[in-house]
Amino acid sequence: MRRDITTLLQNSRTACRTQDYHLPNCMAQGINLVSTLSTLTCKMRHLGLPLTDRLTEFVLYSICCSCREKPTKEPKVKLKKRTATGQRRNEQRRIKKENRKLCRANAMLSNMTECYQILKAQSPET
Repeated sequence: MRRDITTLLQNSRTACRTQDYHLPNCMAQGINLVSTLSTLTCKMRHLGLPLTDRLTEFVLYSICCSCREKPTKEPKVKLKKRTATGQRRNEQRRIKKENRKLCRANAMLSNMTECYQILKAQSPET
């Protein structure tokens, strides 16, 4: 999963800035690991990336949580004159937005991995 996201980001030549995301992590004292995992997973789910759908379903199932549905917005209807330049700009915006989502997902995966490592270290050996 992470390898796929990293490959997509490298192919698009996108540099991610992780300090911009302000995501919860599991390294702080007194943090509830399951709650943090749930928050990160729901945030990832709301990104709407097909690449992370199965992961989010698995994590939510494994920690017995569910996400609240994101409220839907009324669609804005505007009449526009379509031009080739406008279509190119829209395509560039779509690609840029997709790359930002991939960067966020990559940062979330990193934090989720930390949480799972801490949980694994705390669980008794079976």
